[in-house]
Amino acid sequence: VVGIVMITQRYSVAVFRWGLGLLVGATILQIAVGNLPTDASPARSVALSAMILALVAAVFALGVWLVPVLSHMGR
Repeated sequence: VVGIVMITQRYSVAVFRWGLGLLVGATILQIAVGNLPTDASPARSVALSAMILALVAAVFALGVWLVPVLSHMGR
């Protein structure tokens, strides 16, 4: 809710950027935490969260790498 309020305000671009970062971070964390099994121990939950976050980071990195490659192929 705080991130949404930070984005909808009209007075500061810096506050908007912080709010956007907060929402993106919360969304990525929700991807990891939302896919945890309910019977996982705390240590296993942390390990699985780290693994899922690494996988999400790898997908983003692959996308960042592929955009210039694919755009050059289309020329």
